[in-house]
Amino acid sequence: DVAPLMRIELEAGGLAATCASFDEFVDGIDTALAGARAAGCMGLKSVLAYRSGLAVERASAAEARSGYARVRAAGGASPLFLDEKPLLDFLFERALAAARREDMALQVHAGYGDRDMDLPHCNPWLLRALLERSEAARSVPIVLLHGSFPYTGEAAVLAAIYPNVYFDVATCVPPFAEAIQLDVWRTALAMVPLTRIHASTDAAGLAEQIGLGARQARRTLGIALAELVAADILDVGEAERVAADVLAGTARRLYFGRG
Repeated sequence: DVAPLMRIELEAGGLAATCASFDEFVDGIDTALAGARAAGCMGLKSVLAYRSGLAVERASAAEARSGYARVRAAGGASPLFLDEKPLLDFLFERALAAARREDMALQVHAGYGDRDMDLPHCNPWLLRALLERSEAARSVPIVLLHGSFPYTGEAAVLAAIYPNVYFDVATCVPPFAEAIQLDVWRTALAMVPLTRIHASTDAAGLAEQIGLGARQARRTLGIALAELVAADILDVGEAERVAADVLAGTARRLYFGRG
């Protein structure tokens, strides 16, 4: 099964380019988020880590309005590039509330990613303050992407503590070799509840890259699970069930509501 996700900052950037007022913009983003599932989207996705970082703070409407005015004044091609932290934090919490109402998962980029990122601000552990203060943040399935590399351990601990946090292992982005991929799988399998590990390729563009990423996910996960079987931590049947969940079952539950 294939379905799109709504990219929060991209959607908001498009609206910011066309909405003359902040109130019109907020109405537009609320309408888009509320209609995401009806439009065929099976979840939401955020690149907040690469814009203003994952240390989400409370942002008032007045602070977000000022940020919106600065974005509009800077101009640029549509969609506008949103980089004002109060505006982005305001949008992120609004998206969490919408995801809760619509029963959708929210993918969050963490760790390595865009070239213009400030890597220390992409540490998923920075989300802990939000998870502690926001009931919506603790109610929505949050999928930390890319193995959060190099913050793999921090992401695994976060997923071990909070039952709504999922750990994704991608095999094309970041572009690291098999040795590191195996370390990410080993960390995930050692710390994260096995029903909350999620495989992806994060490939974009060439279909061949997606195919190779899927093949690499199967290969490296198989090696890591075989080590657990050899150590008598899992039996073969258990390892096969974990693999089926990681490679397909968890995603089917998260995005399509079926096991």
